[in-house]
Amino acid sequence: MDIVFPKISVITPSYNQGDYIEETILSITGQGYPSLEYIIIDGGSSDRTLDIIRQYSDKISYWVSEKDSGQSEAINKGLKRATGDIITWICSDDLLMPGSLFKAAELFRNNPEVGVIHGKTILFANGKKDHIKGADPADLPMSYFAAIPFPQPSSFFTKSALQKTGLLVNDLHYAMDYDFFIRMAFECEFKACDDILSKYRLHNDSKSVSKLPEFSKEWTQVFSRFLRSVNCPDFLLHQLSNNGYFNSEVSPYSHHKEFNPHQIQKICGLFLFNQLIVWYNLIDKKRSLELIQLIREIDPSIYDRHQLVRMKWKLILVPTILFKFLRALLR
Repeated sequence: MDIVFPKISVITPSYNQGDYIEETILSITGQGYPSLEYIIIDGGSSDRTLDIIRQYSDKISYWVSEKDSGQSEAINKGLKRATGDIITWICSDDLLMPGSLFKAAELFRNNPEVGVIHGKTILFANGKKDHIKGADPADLPMSYFAAIPFPQPSSFFTKSALQKTGLLVNDLHYAMDYDFFIRMAFECEFKACDDILSKYRLHNDSKSVSKLPEFSKEWTQVFSRFLRSVNCPDFLLHQLSNNGYFNSEVSPYSHHKEFNPHQIQKICGLFLFNQLIVWYNLIDKKRSLELIQLIREIDPSIYDRHQLVRMKWKLILVPTILFKFLRALLR
């Protein structure tokens, strides 16, 4: 019996990524997948990006270069054009691993009830050792509401899941994928796999490296929408609000899912742990210590499992001047 390969739409949003986009294009068009729709939405690049896109235009189903309001709008333009049964977006500095499209098609074929599949990625940067990242099975499925527990370039979703969820929010520039997958988690079943499906590039110009405080702020905005959409206990809202991690003025989601108080407490702890990773990486001792204490109060199991007591004493005992020195080294 011949295997039917569902159409897969891959969208690449791009803006002035002439140093990287050729690798991205080749990683996608070189998949050898027989039913690929490849869409590139460029935001009006002024470097050599357009020359590179034109060079491979015969392998691109559709591309356009025009000004937009940012990455979210560019991805949405691609989503509106996408006609595939399976969809993903790959930013113009990331890569798909060989065989990823075949693996995605196989996973959806074997799990027709699933709306989203996700695998692992390789974090890579010049001069640094590669690191494999994927979802922690111990935290699933609660972590789908606390953060994006999986690398976005290694995720695929169905057309029907997109229709249930809607497009990205154009006004979000850092947490648009977190918001998007929260809405999907309200509506769809997710499935994790152990396969490495992508490579995620870290460089000084990437938002995930240079804009961590902005990420933290938008994540809090999105998480507040989630909390307003569920029956969150008042004591948790009070604790989070007093520490700047809940905004009562945001509107709730229209989607709904039942959670018990213990589950909501676990989700809050996981959200705060992800915030802690941000501020610890930024070497903000004060905020990191505040978050460690808050996690201990809200979900002691996360405090114990991740050995946050060790992080706490490291923050207390290492002099601030040394932390500032480390911050300078990280820049």
